[in-house]
Amino acid sequence: MITNVVPIVYNLGSGGHFLTAFLTAAKLNNPNIVQLSRFGNAHKSDLIIHIPKAPTDDISVYVAEVVTKLSNNLTTHSAYIQMHHDNYISTITPFFKKVILITYNQEDIEDLAVIFAAKFGLDSANIGFDEKLKREYRGTKELLIDYFDFYQTICEDNVFCVSWKELYHNDPILLIEKLSKYTEYNSNQFPLEKLMEWRKLTKFCVDKIARFTK
Repeated sequence: MITNVVPIVYNLGSGGHFLTAFLTAAKLNNPNIVQLSRFGNAHKSDLIIHIPKAPTDDISVYVAEVVTKLSNNLTTHSAYIQMHHDNYISTITPFFKKVILITYNQEDIEDLAVIFAAKFGLDSANIGFDEKLKREYRGTKELLIDYFDFYQTICEDNVFCVSWKELYHNDPILLIEKLSKYTEYNSNQFPLEKLMEWRKLTKFCVDKIARFTK
């Protein structure tokens, strides 16, 4: 059982990079770890470690190799890592003592598809405001729909759920208190200003980009 690494499981557009950076900032009491783009993309935040998509063969060997590599770097890096959004997650999560899952509802899918199309397509992949952006949006929406039922079935005892609504819409103080209780980090170490900035930029993203995806 792996106790010193906590995977953050998330689907497209649901804030996995931000939550990873937010928790890392709280752990190290350093808000500057959270780096945001014009649309709230946190992909370039410091100290983020990502588990890439696993091969289709022996998952247990793959996990052991990845965690060994991560463990050798945890003196300077956060214990929080992003896990690729794919259906092998249910095979990997039993290896960890704790897992954080970002959940979403069907009514969130439209916004999440727009957010991913903008944050990944425009910020990371240099897609323009053209048909490629529309294809990115449509493909993302299909994946969010396809994986919706799967994300409702990840309910093991070691999985701690944070909903998209808690992360993006609801009272930010309640979110910080929830995360503080789970992580045992002082609530004062969570950079509230970074959370509010991420929400503001993400809302700007939805408001400005949605019309270009239709």
